[in-house]
Amino acid sequence: MYAIYDFAPSRTLGAGSVRETSPVAAVRAAVAVLNDGDLDGDLGHFDASCQRWIVGLEQPLPLADVEKGFRNSEASFHDLRLDEDVLFGDERFACARWRMRGGHVSDYLDVASSGRSIDVETCEVASSSAVVS
Repeated sequence: MYAIYDFAPSRTLGAGSVRETSPVAAVRAAVAVLNDGDLDGDLGHFDASCQRWIVGLEQPLPLADVEKGFRNSEASFHDLRLDEDVLFGDERFACARWRMRGGHVSDYLDVASSGRSIDVETCEVASSSAVVS
């Protein structure tokens, strides 16, 4: 899966504020909270107007659809996580190649639960026009 999207360069956590200084740091922070089981925290790193372009689709997905897809994935795959293969960028973008891993414990879309592990390579490009330093 390949995707392109915008992210929010800063967000508030509890009583404090966290500011990522680069797209690479923002993407790494978003995935860290996702891997800790905090999908809402992960989604908080992305601009609400974010649209995710995925190769093969004619139209981008709004963030609400991305959230729905991740929630379905979390329900279908035990210990779902993204492991970083490569992550690089500059002040304008980050490119990430991930390995999505987990155990297939319930039906996903039209695929019956297999009980087997998954290991899917994904690649995403995140862009930002206003990174907070």
